[in-house]
Amino acid sequence: MNFKEKLLNNSNNIKSMHMPGHKRNKKYKTLMDLGMNYDFTETSYLDDLHNPEGIILQEEKKAAKLYGAEKLVFGVNGSTGLITTVIYALSKEHSNFMAFDNCHYSVYNALKISQKNIYLFSPKRNEDTTIVEDIDYEDLEYQLSSKKIEVLILTYPDYEGQVLNLETISEICYKLNVILVVDQAHGAHFGLSKYFPENAIKTGADFVIQSLHKTLPSLTQTAVMMCNEYIYDKYKINDYIKFFETSSPSFILISSICECMDFISKNAGDELKNLSDNLDDFYKKSKKLKNLKLLESQNRDKSKIVILTYKVNLTGYELKTRLLNEFNFELECAGPRYALAYSTIADDKKVFDELITALYEIDKDLISRTKPKLHFEKRTGQKLASTFEKTIYAYPPATPVIFKGGEEVTDEQKKLINQLVSEGMKLQY
Repeated sequence: MNFKEKLLNNSNNIKSMHMPGHKRNKKYKTLMDLGMNYDFTETSYLDDLHNPEGIILQEEKKAAKLYGAEKLVFGVNGSTGLITTVIYALSKEHSNFMAFDNCHYSVYNALKISQKNIYLFSPKRNEDTTIVEDIDYEDLEYQLSSKKIEVLILTYPDYEGQVLNLETISEICYKLNVILVVDQAHGAHFGLSKYFPENAIKTGADFVIQSLHKTLPSLTQTAVMMCNEYIYDKYKINDYIKFFETSSPSFILISSICECMDFISKNAGDELKNLSDNLDDFYKKSKKLKNLKLLESQNRDKSKIVILTYKVNLTGYELKTRLLNEFNFELECAGPRYALAYSTIADDKKVFDELITALYEIDKDLISRTKPKLHFEKRTGQKLASTFEKTIYAYPPATPVIFKGGEEVTDEQKKLINQLVSEGMKLQY
C-alpha cells in the first residue's frame, strides 16, 4: 500500500476526533475541490514527517533509491526551509562559509541567522547578457584554501540553467576538507535520464537540496534534501528541520511528493526523452530568427529557454509582456537583456510550436540595437559583515545585488545598478 492508498483507506474507515477542524466533511465543497480528502495530520495509523517510522520513511527510502542517495528527507517548506536548516546546522560546528554571489537570497538569510564568517565568490558573467558562464576553478581552490573555508554553498543549475563542473568542484572540496552544499532547487529532473545533467548527489556533493515543484509534477512547496547517513546524524539535521518547518506539515504536500516520485520512477526515461526531443526541435526551428536569439551552450540545462534581447530594441521585460498580451504565454521571468521560459515534462510539442511561432511574429518587428556592456565587479574573497541588514535583490530570480550594511557600495556598482534599472530591472528588499 502506497501513501495515497493508506490516506484514503483510513479516510473511509476512521472516525476522526482529531485535527484538522474540517474533519474531511463533504459539506465543505470548496475544501473538497482543494484536496481536503488528503488533508490529515500525524496520527497513530499514519506517520510523522519529522520522525518517520512507517509509510513516510518507506516513501523517502524509495525516493532516495531513485536519485542514488543514501539519505533523503521530504520537505514541505520548499527548498528555502531545507537550505536554512542545513546551513544553520553546519554553523553549529563550522565558522567560515563561502557562497557564490548568485545564490538565492535564502542562502544569505540563513547565513545571517547563523552569524558566522561569510565570504563571497563571483562566477564569470557575460557582460552583454548578465548571465553566468562559468567560474575560475583554480581561483576557487585558492580562495577556499587561503580563507580556510569550511563550507561552500553554490547553485546548480542557476536560474538560467547554467551548469558548472561539479565533479571538479567536489574534488577541490574533498581535497581541502570543505563541505559542499548544493542548492539544486531548479534541477529535480537531473540525474533521472541521459538527456539532462547529472544530479549533484552523484558528483560528490555533501548536501543537495532540490524543489520538486519547480521542474517536476508536484505541488508548490514540495522539496527534498539528500546527503549520507553519517553527516545527517553528525550535524543533527533532523533536530534543526524542526526549527524551520511547520510542526503541522501538510499531508496534501506529502502526498504530492509521493505521487511525483512514483510517477517519475515509472516514467522518467520516456517523459524526459520526449521533452528533450521537443526542445531539440524547438532550438533547431529558432535558428532562422533574425534578431532574437536563444542561449545555447554545452554547459547548461536546455529546458531553461533563455531568449536573448541584448541586440534588439526591446528589453527582456518588454518581450515577456508582449508574449503574454499578444500570445497568452506567461514566462517564468525576465531581465533587462533576456526573458526566461521554463519547460517541463508537462509541456507537449504543441506548446513549443506555438511559442516558436510567437517568437517569429515578434522577431519580424524588431531592429538591431547596440547596448552598453554591463561590468559586474568581482566580489571573490570579499568578506561580508555578519551583521548585514538585508539583501537588495532583483526578483525573480532573487539573487542579491547589494548586501546593505554588509559591503561598501562602489561607484562601479552604482553605475551598473543605474543602468540595469534604466532598462527596467526592479529591485526588492
